[in-house]
Amino acid sequence: MGAVWRRDVISGEMVLFAPDRLRRPNAKSEQIDWRISEDDPFAEGQEHQTPHEVFAIRHGDTAPDTPGWAVRVVPNKFPVFSGTDINAGVEHQSGDELPATGVHEVIIECPQRESHLTRLPTEQVRNVLLAYGSRMSQLSREGTIRHVFIFKNHGRFAGASLLHAHSQLMGQAEAPPIVRVGLNFANKSSPEPFTRLIQFEVEDRSRIVQRSSRYVVLCPFASRFPYEMWILPQWQSSHFERVTDAELSELAETLRDTLRRLEIITGDAAWNFVLHSAPFHEEHPEYRWQIRIFPRITGLAGLELGGGTFVNLVLPEVAAEELRNAESTR
Repeated sequence: MGAVWRRDVISGEMVLFAPDRLRRPNAKSEQIDWRISEDDPFAEGQEHQTPHEVFAIRHGDTAPDTPGWAVRVVPNKFPVFSGTDINAGVEHQSGDELPATGVHEVIIECPQRESHLTRLPTEQVRNVLLAYGSRMSQLSREGTIRHVFIFKNHGRFAGASLLHAHSQLMGQAEAPPIVRVGLNFANKSSPEPFTRLIQFEVEDRSRIVQRSSRYVVLCPFASRFPYEMWILPQWQSSHFERVTDAELSELAETLRDTLRRLEIITGDAAWNFVLHSAPFHEEHPEYRWQIRIFPRITGLAGLELGGGTFVNLVLPEVAAEELRNAESTR
C-alpha cells in the first residue's frame, strides 16, 4: 500500500501514512539503558529526598514520609506551574501573557528500584490507578483546580529524567485544548458519538488489539505514532475519579497486558501515555475518559516540524494485528 492521508474523526487532524519509509535505516529507536542509580530519590528509604507527600497508599500505620508505602504522591521538585494563585494576564503587541498556575505532582509507582510498570504485580498497577483517582477526587474539592490530566514518560527518549517508575499529574484551572476537542466531539449533534465510534471499531475488528468485558484497546484509524493505542471504557464513563473498584481492577489487568504487548513488538522502546478525563463539576455524559499510549520508536524531523503534520510509518491495521499476536503473560 502506498502513502495515504487519514483524517481523525475526533480532532479533524490529518495524518500521513508512509509505510514504505519503514525500510529506511534507524526507523526504530535503540535499546534503552534501564539501570537505576543507587542514589535513586524515589526508592523506599529515600523519602527525605522528595518534598512532603500529599497522598500515599501505606502499609499499616506507617507515618508520612517514611518507609512502608506502596505508592507515594509528592509535589514535583521542578514544577511546570508556579502555584494556584490566579492573577490577571498582560496583553502585548506580539500576543497575550497569562500566569501559568496549577498543580504539578509526581506519582511514585513502587518503593523498589524498578523502571517498568509492567514488571509490577497487577495489584500494584491497581494501586497506581487508585492513586490517580484518589488524588483527582481530592483536587476536585479545591476551587482553583477544575481539571487534571495524568501522563507517564517511560524512558529517556520519552522525556523521563528519572527511570524509577513514576507518573505525573497536572492540575489546571481549565482543561487543555486536546480535552476540549474531545468534549466538543462528544457533545456534537449526532447521538452518542463515542459509543458509535467504539461499536464501529468492535464490529470492524481490524484495529482492535484486545477487548475485555469493560474495556476495548484499539489502534486509532488516524494514529499519529506507530503502534499508538487507546484504552476506552465500553460503558458511558466521563470522569476517571468515579471509576469503581471492580472497574479499576480490570483496568489494571488491561493496561499491564497492553503495555507488555507493546514491549514485545517494539523491543522495549520508550513510550508515553496520557490519561484524559472530563473537567471537574462538568457533566459530559457522552464523553469517555481514555488512556492514550504513544510509542516513541520514531522521532520528529523536518517533515513533521515544517509540514505541521504527523507522519506514521505503520498502518493501524498492521499494528493491531502484530499487537494481537504478541503473547503477553500476565
